Amino acid sequence: MKKTSFVIHIDSLAVLDHLDDAECGQLLKAMRDYHLGQEVETNAYVKIALSPFISQFKRDNQKYDKKWERNNTKGNKDGTKPKKTNKK
Repeated sequence: MKKTSFVIHIDSLAVLDHLDDAECGQLLKAMRDYHLGQEVETNAYVKIALSPFISQFKRDNQKYDKKWERNNTKGNKDGTKPKKTNKK
């Protein structure tokens, strides 16, 4: 299943205080490019700021994949449990 969103952890946002507005915009676009599987092209400061985010994205994706696989084997195709029916 393809994810349609990602999480940015609040405690990671302190890096924004060390970037100017243009670099903050570049960081956001770099996050977008990373999640779309595109080459991330930006300056060294933004790449350094992006690095911990990428590490967190990878950890979050691993958790998501494990949870999705576990739910998918337990329930319906969408990961939910099958509904009980009162057939008589």
